[in-house]
Amino acid sequence: SLMLIVTSRGIMDSTEAIIGSLVRTMFREDLRVDFIGFRPDSEVARVREWPGVVWAEGELALPMPFARAGRTYDALGVGLPRRHPLRALVDAGGSSIEPSELGGVFGPTLRLRLGLEVGDVLRMELPKSMLRERPRQILVRVAALSDESIGTMAYFRLEDLGRFVRQDLPLASGAITSIRLRTDRVFNGELRQRLLRLEGAGSVTASDDLVRMIQDMMAQSRRFLFILLLFGGGLA
Repeated sequence: SLMLIVTSRGIMDSTEAIIGSLVRTMFREDLRVDFIGFRPDSEVARVREWPGVVWAEGELALPMPFARAGRTYDALGVGLPRRHPLRALVDAGGSSIEPSELGGVFGPTLRLRLGLEVGDVLRMELPKSMLRERPRQILVRVAALSDESIGTMAYFRLEDLGRFVRQDLPLASGAITSIRLRTDRVFNGELRQRLLRLEGAGSVTASDDLVRMIQDMMAQSRRFLFILLLFGGGLA
């Protein structure tokens, strides 16, 4: 009975903590548009001028295998602009961290899979499916380790990630693959339509919808865990 109570209550608490962490760190934007291919960062300045947009920032995200000490793991390399209030990076102690010219910020999954420590050097390259020729290996340093609930990410400065891959991909300086927006939510319906009309726009996502979907999924598991909690109490 004690094991049932502790386990079910622990899973419920962990789930609530994960959702809270997602809202604080990963879902800070109200809307996000993802592009099919690459777009110039001038799109960000254009979107910032729209009525109802409080802030907008662009990101470059590329799937990349990372390798160290004979181990390889696929992750997402993310290039962040100098100012990125909608993408919070913190370490295990809750202190803010940033990618720099010294290297990138690596998430907990990469840290575990590749045994990373601050100061380690590892190799990354673009996937072969994106290139006609054999991809070039790039050496990068671990500047910091982030603490995230989910996701397999390695964060770099936007200009650095673009510079790393520019020899393999015909990228313009400041190329992006998505834009995150903080909005006056009264305008969200209109902004969704305007974002979908942007050249190359593939999808528009609202964080409220994602959080609601996760909460609905978790509600099902919470009902099951609550039954386990009652069963444990009955056994006691």
